[in-house]
Amino acid sequence: MARYAKDRGFVIKKTPLMGDNVLITLFSMDRGKHIAKAYGLKKIKSRRASHVETGNLINFSSYEKSGYATLGQTELIYGYSKVRRSEIKLQLLFVYLFVLNKILPENQPEPALFSITTDFFKSLNNKSDFGMNDMLGFFRDLMLAGGFLSQEKLVSRSFDTLAYVEEVVGSKIDFRYLS
Repeated sequence: MARYAKDRGFVIKKTPLMGDNVLITLFSMDRGKHIAKAYGLKKIKSRRASHVETGNLINFSSYEKSGYATLGQTELIYGYSKVRRSEIKLQLLFVYLFVLNKILPENQPEPALFSITTDFFKSLNNKSDFGMNDMLGFFRDLMLAGGFLSQEKLVSRSFDTLAYVEEVVGSKIDFRYLS
């Protein structure tokens, strides 16, 4: 049975495929982490290519059949241009998206995490002095809302947010550009 849906979401990741196709990982409002194949995205005449840059907020349609999703029309809502002008903010964006991609289950709505992610993007884009403390605050919020962290563990003296996030995602997070 085929299913057509419209949604809004953040582009988390792009994975090139053979030919002109790309696998797009989205964090959508209604479906959570959603992976769809975008046909012809690498073609020079593709109108969708600029919409699906990593970190963009887009409206999109997708068509799902036999368990596979295909990306349809896209519309750019916001591109967060201030983030793209700063190397430090760009690194923070990619670190956040990496963590988000690791913790999100596929095709499960996560409205609390979507709200936190929206706040993160707005803060990163608009706050000129966004730094490590802000980032760790958003990580704590993600871990709490996602059910990875209890309030009791959070308030313990020995709690280290970055070490905890690294343990949850199973990877070291490098903030070499941050002071």
